[in-house]
Amino acid sequence: MKKDFFVRVSCMTYNHAPFIVDAMNGFTIQDTNFPFVCTIVDDASTDGEQDVIKKYLEDHFDLQDKTIVRNEETDDYILTFARHKTNHNCYFAVFFLKYNHYRKKPKKPYYKEWADTKYLAICEGDDYWVDSLKLQKQVNYFRNNPECGLVYTAYRLQNEVTDMSHDVFTSSSVKHDETFKWRILEQKVMIGTCTTLIENKLNSQITDIKDDFKGFLMGDTQTWFNAARLSKIGYIPEVTGVYRKQTTGETAYFDSKRRAVFIRGCLDLDLHLAYKYGAPKVTICQIKKCFGFPCFNLYFRTNDYKRAQEVNCEVFHSNSIISIIIYIAKIMRIKHIYGLGTILNVFYKLGIIDLK
Repeated sequence: MKKDFFVRVSCMTYNHAPFIVDAMNGFTIQDTNFPFVCTIVDDASTDGEQDVIKKYLEDHFDLQDKTIVRNEETDDYILTFARHKTNHNCYFAVFFLKYNHYRKKPKKPYYKEWADTKYLAICEGDDYWVDSLKLQKQVNYFRNNPECGLVYTAYRLQNEVTDMSHDVFTSSSVKHDETFKWRILEQKVMIGTCTTLIENKLNSQITDIKDDFKGFLMGDTQTWFNAARLSKIGYIPEVTGVYRKQTTGETAYFDSKRRAVFIRGCLDLDLHLAYKYGAPKVTICQIKKCFGFPCFNLYFRTNDYKRAQEVNCEVFHSNSIISIIIYIAKIMRIKHIYGLGTILNVFYKLGIIDLK
C-alpha cells in the first residue's frame, strides 16, 4: 500500500529492550489530523529488543489487513509495515536488521520509500514522548509560522542512575533570532533531539553539508546549528518528551574515559562550526570554557597527559603554567587535583589563561 504521509518519525534503536515500549507508546498515542509513519530501525540488538518490538506489533497493530500489511525480507533486514488497531493515522515500518549496520555500513536508505514526508521527527529507542498532541502542536506551529524550519519543545531529563529528573526549558532571555545559532554552541540552549520536528527539505539541505558531519561522533548539534543559520527556529515551552541519561554509550556520565571522548568530540565539533561560520570571540571563549575545562579535567583523571597537553595547546594556547601542572602530575603520578575546574576558572578570570 502506497500512502502519502505528512510526518515521518525516525527511531533508531539498539539494545533498548527495557525502554523501547515507552518509545512506541509515545508514537501510538499521538492524536493528529494527518497520517504519520514511524520508521523503527533495530540495529541487530542482542538484548532481546527485536522480540519486544514483535510482541508490541502483535498486540497493537492490525497484522491481518492484507491491503495494508507488508512483510518482506532482504539480505539486510526483515520489514513489517502495518497500521495501529485503533489509531488509524499511525503506521509503523519496522526494520529488523540482520547485522549491525552501525559497524558495517549497508546500502542505505532502506526506508527511502517513506523519506519524502513534509516533516521529520526524531526519537531514539531509549527516549519517549509524553504529550499525545506533540506532533499536532508542532505542525500547527509550522502552519502559523511558515518562516520556521524547525520547532522544538521543552523536555524532561531523566537520570537512569539516580532516578532523578528535572524539566529543561529554554530561558526567556534567549532570543530566537539570527544570534540563536551562537547560543546553541555556547550551551545556552539545550535542544532535546526527541522534541524536534524539522522540515524535510531543510534537513536534506543540512545533511548535504558533508564537512559539518564527517569525522564527528554526533550529528545533532550541527543539525540544530545549521537549521538556525538557514531558517528561523520555533519553540514551544511545554514538556513533550523525556530524554534518558544513560550509563552506557559515548555520553555515559560516570565512565571518565568515554565521557572524555564525548566532551572532546563536542569541543572539536563546536569549534569547527564556530571558526567555519565566523562566530564572535565571546562564543569561541564560551565553547572552550564549556568543553575545554572539563575535557582537560577528565584527561587528568584518566592519566592521559598526552591528550591533556593537546587540550592545553588547542584551548589554552600552550599555557606555560598549565604545561608545568601537567609535567608535575605526570612525574608524581597525580590522578586528580581537587578543584581543578575551579582553578582553571580562576586562572581564566585573572587573565593567566587566554581562550581567545
